[in-house]
Amino acid sequence: MDGGLFDLRVIMEQWAQIGMFDVMLPLLLVFVVIYAILNQSKILGQSRALNSVVACIIAFFVIANKYVTELFIPIFSQAGLAIIILLAVMLIIGLFFTKAETPKWIKTCLALLGIGLFLWLLSRMAEKLGIWSLPIQTFFFSNSYWIIPFILIIAAIIGVMLDKPSSTTPAHPAPVSPAPQG
Repeated sequence: MDGGLFDLRVIMEQWAQIGMFDVMLPLLLVFVVIYAILNQSKILGQSRALNSVVACIIAFFVIANKYVTELFIPIFSQAGLAIIILLAVMLIIGLFFTKAETPKWIKTCLALLGIGLFLWLLSRMAEKLGIWSLPIQTFFFSNSYWIIPFILIIAAIIGVMLDKPSSTTPAHPAPVSPAPQG
């Protein structure tokens, strides 16, 4: 099917050919992160120009390493998937609870889901780097579709165990007035 003048697939293929995904976007990402760290830490002083020059130089050094750029694309695509999963769960929770009335066990489950997704990303990065290819890792993470429901079930169990019902006794009892004399 002809997409007409603005076929998004053709544009994405052209961007891939000119190095947008493996050079320009990682360069921009490294630059922004280093610039933000330098601005917030004020290691080089208050000069934004100096911070931007140093961040640009560091970003070019990082991108010059082909090994780093080959790592960026799969890691950030996996991170995007993890963020989408976390945001979808947060949106579903937001349909039923406001921020103030969200039960503690749901917050615990969400935190455990985030930790589980982070560990999943670390395992993917370790696998990509060739650091971690143990037989148990290959068995558990080669088909990792099971991990998200497993993490949710474990998080729900831990959350229910940690959720303590509030007591009905007030924290500060009302003072007792003396009986009238008379």
